[in-house]
Amino acid sequence: ANSTSVQAHKAGDQADHERKLYQQLHAQLTHDAAKAIKSTNSNIAPSLTPASKRSSRLMKALEGQLSKHHKVDKAVDTKSRILRFFQKRITLKGKERRDLYLVTFLVQFITMLMLLIGWSAFESEDDATGGITENNIPPVLLISLILQFAMMVFDRIFYLTRSMLGKLILHYVLVFGIHIYIFFLLPIATNRSLPSNSILSFIYVLYVIYWILSSMQLRYGYPNFVLGNYLTRSVAPVPHVFYIIYRIVPFMHEIRVLLDWTFTPTTSEFKWWAKIDAIYHALYANRYAISNRKKYDDKRGGFGNKQALTVKLTSGFLLSFGLLIIIWLPLVLLAAFSSQTRSNLPDQAQLQLYIGSSTPAIYDSQIGVTDSMVLSSDSYTTLQQLVGRSFLSDYPRSDALSLVFPAASAAAWAVSPNILAALQSDSLPLLTATAELTLFKDNEQLNRGVAEIPLTPELQSDLLASFNTNGVVTSLPTLLPQYFTADALTMKFGEDLPQELQTFDELDLLFQSLAANPFAIAAQTSPHLGDESSTPSIQIVLLSTQVPDGVLEFLAGFGIVGLYVSFVLVVANIIRGMFAGLDRAILYEDMPAVDSLTNLIHAIYVARERRAHGLEEDLTYLLLQLYRSPQSLINWTGNWLDLPRPEPAHVV
Repeated sequence: ANSTSVQAHKAGDQADHERKLYQQLHAQLTHDAAKAIKSTNSNIAPSLTPASKRSSRLMKALEGQLSKHHKVDKAVDTKSRILRFFQKRITLKGKERRDLYLVTFLVQFITMLMLLIGWSAFESEDDATGGITENNIPPVLLISLILQFAMMVFDRIFYLTRSMLGKLILHYVLVFGIHIYIFFLLPIATNRSLPSNSILSFIYVLYVIYWILSSMQLRYGYPNFVLGNYLTRSVAPVPHVFYIIYRIVPFMHEIRVLLDWTFTPTTSEFKWWAKIDAIYHALYANRYAISNRKKYDDKRGGFGNKQALTVKLTSGFLLSFGLLIIIWLPLVLLAAFSSQTRSNLPDQAQLQLYIGSSTPAIYDSQIGVTDSMVLSSDSYTTLQQLVGRSFLSDYPRSDALSLVFPAASAAAWAVSPNILAALQSDSLPLLTATAELTLFKDNEQLNRGVAEIPLTPELQSDLLASFNTNGVVTSLPTLLPQYFTADALTMKFGEDLPQELQTFDELDLLFQSLAANPFAIAAQTSPHLGDESSTPSIQIVLLSTQVPDGVLEFLAGFGIVGLYVSFVLVVANIIRGMFAGLDRAILYEDMPAVDSLTNLIHAIYVARERRAHGLEEDLTYLLLQLYRSPQSLINWTGNWLDLPRPEPAHVV
């Protein structure tokens, strides 16, 4: 690259020299021609002779030729200037060599976060509330994220290889490509212009900042030294906070290590490279700990003095308080949000009665649930006196319904031959009677309760008589529960409820013929809670449990208790892992001084930059050998017992 730059400069200087000579020759020829014409005109008559005409034609031809050469020269000059401009951009010779990668990467990272947070900017106005919330990723957003990630990767590659040509190409591709993408393609895909899309406008501003930084990097050139981590050059608190964020972001450190090893000429295999990088970051943690230890030593007054109270409060008390918050804050929040509940009443209810199995229902009725079905104050008071206030504390009157089904079935029933055969035969097993209550909301089933009783031979005979003779009533005892409780998942009745609510209704069942098919009439024998109807009907009291709302609605889907226990266990394992193995880490984490080892790693980096591969490999072997020998590490990093300290105070 340097030789190419030198040749280009030599070619440019030679072209300038030739251009100056050509211009001087042009001026001299023009002056001589004008002088000759003037001398000729002064010695001849005013009328032009054939010779003078010929000279005039020659002069015009000469001027035309000179004008043509001047235009060509001007075009060549413009082209050479453009080439020299780009040549200066891609050459590193004579530039200041500034490192703007960290700021550039920060802008790119913020742009990536804005793309993720502002995903609604990549949807049309009609779908702005859907997208990721409905588990659908907009294709435009996915393309934008992939392109942004690729831009960050290429920027890192050109930084590592110090490729100014690649940086220049990437710069212009992004300038033209992003403008076309934001101003033309995205408005077509989303039906939203840039001024009306505030999030996209802010992302565009971030790209403008990136282009400014990229232009400055092209102007000043890449630095001579690009390896290592910029954030580890200082142990000040602010860079350390950014370093922690850098290590927390998933896969960021791993991708950086892989790219550095892939695009840097080195003798180290990837495993060694990763080990050296891990040692370097561990030494940075040691440097930061040493700087903090010096501050703490100053606060406690030096060697032999107890730790200061401020250190105890900022470290011990705050950490203990944090653990208490982790343990108890979730429970406090759950208790605080426990009042955020809402009614979960159904909008449809269906009651079905069956004889036997795998047969159509002999009684089928579906009703709509309205506010008029809420228990009256007197009926709710009666219910409170019956079961007690403590049980009904979870069921306010607004969630207590009296479901009243009509006596007549909504559908005719064709007598099944199998049912007739089972009723007429004494050898076949006895049948069962089943009552099924199903609740619906928004055309979806909420829950279902099923009660069944076995039919005695006497009941089977009565049913057979009802099938054959109109007006014959068959009583089905203890078939239909009077009370049901329903939550978000299950429905309870009978033995699952308090003893006072374990009551069942006796239904009177009769059949009336309708053409070839009879239909059933089922009437409740004894209405309860004083809500007697003037017409025969079936009454069921439904107590609906309220469901969590807001935050609790989200947590309830995972199981609140299980989620809390899992959270506490995960945090406990993380904290316990921080304390585990501290004794084995003393050799590598509690070093009195790490400057020698840090300088050794810097020497490895410099050897890589200078392409001194033999020296790099020797220094790598030396570093690995030091970490294999505890005594060598002590010799390089110092001995705690050898550190200077004042004489301890005499204790009387």
